[in-house]
Amino acid sequence: MTERQRANVSAPNIKGTAIRGILNGVDQLCAPGTIDEMLPMLSPAMAKAVRHRSFVSAGWYPLTDYRALLEAVMVATGGGVELIRQIARQATRDDFRGIYRLLTF
Repeated sequence: MTERQRANVSAPNIKGTAIRGILNGVDQLCAPGTIDEMLPMLSPAMAKAVRHRSFVSAGWYPLTDYRALLEAVMVATGGGVELIRQIARQATRDDFRGIYRLLTF
C-alpha cells in the first residue's frame, strides 16, 4: 500500500456521485465557463479530473477535494452557501430522476 493510500484509508472520503452531482449542478445553474474559472483554484490532479469529468460514481474521493471544489464554486461565482444549497438541491433532483429513480416508486 502506498503512502497516499494509507492516508486515504483514515481520512474521510466521499462518493463520486456527490462530486458528479455538484459539477452537473454548476453546469445547469451557473454561467457558462464557470467550470473553467474554477480549474486554477484546484490542485492539478483535481483540476484534471474536473476538466475530463473522470469521477466514477461508485468511487471514493478525499473529502478535502470535495471541499476545495465547493470553495472554487463559491469563489468563481461570487456566490455563497445559498448557491451551494441550490446546486445540491439540483443534484438531488437529478439523482432521483436518474440513478435513484427506482426509490421513488
